[in-house]
Amino acid sequence: MFFRKKRQQPHYPSWLKWAALAFLVVTIIGNHKNPGSEPTALDAALQKTATDIESNKTISFSDIKSRIAAGYAPPLQWQDTTAGSGAAAVCGQTVSIAYQTYASDGKELADKADSGHPLQLAIGDGTAMPALEQGVAGMKPGGKRSITALPALAYGIDKFARKDMPTDAPVRFDVTLLSAEPALPDTKTAPLRITSRQDGQGAPITCGQTIKAHVTMWSMGGSQLYTSKDGPPLEITPGKGDLFLGLELGVIGMREHGATRTLIVPPAYQKTISGDDPNTDFSFPDAQTVLVDVETLP
Repeated sequence: MFFRKKRQQPHYPSWLKWAALAFLVVTIIGNHKNPGSEPTALDAALQKTATDIESNKTISFSDIKSRIAAGYAPPLQWQDTTAGSGAAAVCGQTVSIAYQTYASDGKELADKADSGHPLQLAIGDGTAMPALEQGVAGMKPGGKRSITALPALAYGIDKFARKDMPTDAPVRFDVTLLSAEPALPDTKTAPLRITSRQDGQGAPITCGQTIKAHVTMWSMGGSQLYTSKDGPPLEITPGKGDLFLGLELGVIGMREHGATRTLIVPPAYQKTISGDDPNTDFSFPDAQTVLVDVETLP
């Protein structure tokens, strides 16, 4: 009598398993990335994992899981604990803040500033950690906010690295906004309004970032008052304070190229943030709201 041998499961060499995993990770990278966008933390985590696998570096599945999970975390998160009052702080203002820093496990860290010796920073000029500059935007005087930041926006940046601060882990800043200057126009009686017409490509424009754009300005009656299309495009740096406030605030959040917006700019927003005339002659009509078309360029 013949007995049929039990069929054995095929044995795949370990290199083949890792090659399949590497292919999967690289495929995820290709499918995840938006062409023309800046690399994200998830892209970096996936790329590092693929590189480790391809170089035969030992890596566990738990390592892969933790890397990818961390990559999905937004670089900056915040929660307001006290609302504050008055106008919200915007790009270009100088603010005074008190803050305390905490490690991810809740341990209090040495970096802090109190109301007697506050930290002053100009939102968008790059002299303070992005976690603080970006995190305080939108706060109102007297407001308190808890800001959690990944290392890439805090002590993981070389010029802000400190031996007594974590450079490879998230940190939390508990911030109180003490003041913001100069004062902003009254948004209740004459708000700046923004209408997006085309999303465009690339990363969203942030405070302090210099971009190129064509700008055309119209009266409410439809007469063209100014256009840059007859010459070189404008260079716009939100927060720099050399162009009118409505334009510098209005381009924040637009995609870097191919995006279009129409701004409805009342007279109060036709000066720089310090109240001066812009360094470009836009031929503003006296005491009239204008329409401003913006198109971002590569």
